[in-house]
Amino acid sequence: MKSLVVFFGLFFSFNVYSQVIDWENAPVNPIAFKYKLEHFNLKGDVYAFGKQLFSKDGFMIFENQFSTHSFLYKNNQLYADTSGKLYEFNNQGYLSKMTYASSGVHTQTYSYNTEGLLIKVTNTKGYNAVYDYDSSNRLIKSNIGGSIKEYSYKKNSDELIITEKDYSKSPMKQTILIYKNGHWIGKDDNRFNNRYDTFGNLILSNKGDTLFYSDIENKANEISVVYEKATYPTSNFINECKFYINSKRVEFLFAKVLNRKDLMIYDPFKEKYLIVEDAFDDTKSGKTQI
Repeated sequence: MKSLVVFFGLFFSFNVYSQVIDWENAPVNPIAFKYKLEHFNLKGDVYAFGKQLFSKDGFMIFENQFSTHSFLYKNNQLYADTSGKLYEFNNQGYLSKMTYASSGVHTQTYSYNTEGLLIKVTNTKGYNAVYDYDSSNRLIKSNIGGSIKEYSYKKNSDELIITEKDYSKSPMKQTILIYKNGHWIGKDDNRFNNRYDTFGNLILSNKGDTLFYSDIENKANEISVVYEKATYPTSNFINECKFYINSKRVEFLFAKVLNRKDLMIYDPFKEKYLIVEDAFDDTKSGKTQI
């Protein structure tokens, strides 16, 4: 947990180049590795989005996905993370190689065309992906391990209609994807009930609210949790909890169940752990606990 304490408590400043995405016209173009705000189509002084934390300059510094790890930068460039991955970049500032451990040491390499578009990904475990683009630098075909998809594009006012043909299905499956400002807003005949924050960022139910530096700087920053008793017995009480910072729901906080009754939460602002006693008592279901 030492890395959590160090990286949660610092506001970093970087100057780093990376792959650029044209969200307006080519939102399905592949990204080698997402580690900047623009890779997530985020705007504003974002501190946290989903399970990721960002520096003030918009670079990912922490992630709480299947495990917690921090991202390390050297000479103003992404260098490694605390899970053991190493990252290398070419002269244009694009990720060219990632080294990682998975039943041995493996490498994954990334190739680009002259426009800086990702065209090939391979690794030493046999993974192979190839991407083709049209003259407008939009993805028109992907071949990932033999699974082929093709894409075509049509504008409808301020919306982008993308037809995806999946040839890995039998018969071929066609899906209509609808985008606006780089955000996925509909599929086939269905429109999503999307919500947006003040910067126009999409609010996703599975990622919580976007938390901005302006939400947390020079403030007391209260952490709270709401436990909702599951309809059926659960083996992981954390799945039944929603976490909040200053009343905004967040997903990145590190939490752990103790003795199947107490909840431990790491407070990144005070750099200490909070213990919520008897957090999963039935009488506390649906109530805010601090």
